[in-house]
Amino acid sequence: MSVICPEIIEIVVDKIARKERIIDIARSIGVTVRTIQIWKSNEAVAGAILDRRIELIDGLKSNIEAIAFEQGASPQVRLKASMEMLKVLVPEEYDPRIRYQIWLDRRDERLQKENEEKARQAQKADNDEDPREGQALEAALVEMMARRRRAALKVAQQADDYEEAGNEKA
Repeated sequence: MSVICPEIIEIVVDKIARKERIIDIARSIGVTVRTIQIWKSNEAVAGAILDRRIELIDGLKSNIEAIAFEQGASPQVRLKASMEMLKVLVPEEYDPRIRYQIWLDRRDERLQKENEEKARQAQKADNDEDPREGQALEAALVEMMARRRRAALKVAQQADDYEEAGNEKA
C-alpha cells in the first residue's frame, strides 16, 4: 500500500464513521472507490474507523443523556431522549437483527448442550454395559471363528480327497 497523507486518512475515517457513501467520499478527495475500499481493508484504517464510531456514539450518548435530564426541556423531548438512551443501552429490544442473532446464539447453545447430554448418556450407557454381556459376545465370536475354521478344514480335506481321487484315475 502506498504512503497516504494522514490528514486525508483522517477525513476519510471521519466520513466513513459518519456513514457517508463511499462514492461521495472518493469524489470529495479525488480518488477512486476502489482506493477507498483498499484503505478500509487496512487494519490501521479499520481500527481508526471503529475508534471514530465509538467516539461519535459516546458523544451522542452524552447529548441524549443531557437532554433527558435537563429540567428545562419539555416532557416530550425528555421522553424521546430517554427512549433513545434505552435503544443504545438495550439495543436487542429495538433492533430485530440483534434479537434474531441473540435467538440464533441461544438456539446454538441449547443444541450444543443437548448434543453434549446425548454424548454423556451414550458414554454412560457404554460404561454401564454388563461385563458378562461383553464376555458372552466374545465367547460367541470365538465359537463362530472356531466353526469357520472347522468348516474351512473340512472343505480343504474334501478338496484334497477329490484331487487324490483324480490322480488315482490317471
